[in-house]
Amino acid sequence: MITQAYISRRIRRRYQEGFLKLWDLKPYNSEHEPTIFIGMYDDVEFRQIKNHKGFKVLLQTGSRDYNQNDKYIQMLTPTTHFVDVFYCHFPRTAKVKNVRIPMKDFSDFKPNVLGDKIYVYLCNEKLKERYGYKIVQKITRAVKHEILIAYYTKGVDYKKLYYDRCFVNLNLSPSGCGGFTTAYELGYMGRKSLTNSTAGYPMFEQFGCLDDLIDKINIESKKIGTIQPSLMDGFHTFDNSWKNINFWQ
Repeated sequence: MITQAYISRRIRRRYQEGFLKLWDLKPYNSEHEPTIFIGMYDDVEFRQIKNHKGFKVLLQTGSRDYNQNDKYIQMLTPTTHFVDVFYCHFPRTAKVKNVRIPMKDFSDFKPNVLGDKIYVYLCNEKLKERYGYKIVQKITRAVKHEILIAYYTKGVDYKKLYYDRCFVNLNLSPSGCGGFTTAYELGYMGRKSLTNSTAGYPMFEQFGCLDDLIDKINIESKKIGTIQPSLMDGFHTFDNSWKNINFWQ
């Protein structure tokens, strides 16, 4: 049975407490106990996973250098099990499971009346360009609805402050791999995320050019004041089966 989790330093502050509580796991403290590793962003974390002597599963949460990411996965393949994610290229011999393990409890995110604003999450001031700030500036001039821009701030009630007030989410990172937790949360609340991601997840609707994005925003705006069903039914795995080592065989 998987008993502990190592959460990447890049995302630990945001996810560790909730993930450990949701799955009744302890923080990583033994190189011998069965472990799930969440995220691998640099050489240090690659070595941490590689040198772990016990059973191990990697749920990769992305990297800013995807070629390097694939190289790491190639080297880990003989000794590691992987959660299937669309932005990783796994060798043919890799032990990969198609299972959606949520990073947090989404039970507070339920369908309610759609607001009249557009929501976009830009991570932080340093990364806002990467998350699509220039596109947001162009959209602001082309649509009549107010755009709510949010950055990560610990302790903020995003649902009350942003989600409840919006009718659609914009997921604009060039890699199509950012802002997934936001999209999941809003998907559970019946809000679509317009995106350039190729993930094909149920809360996403892909757009092409800027005009196409604006058209899709206007289509979604027709739902303002209505309650839309959750887009996420059956997407995540909320049972403990994945913690059993036999699950990965």
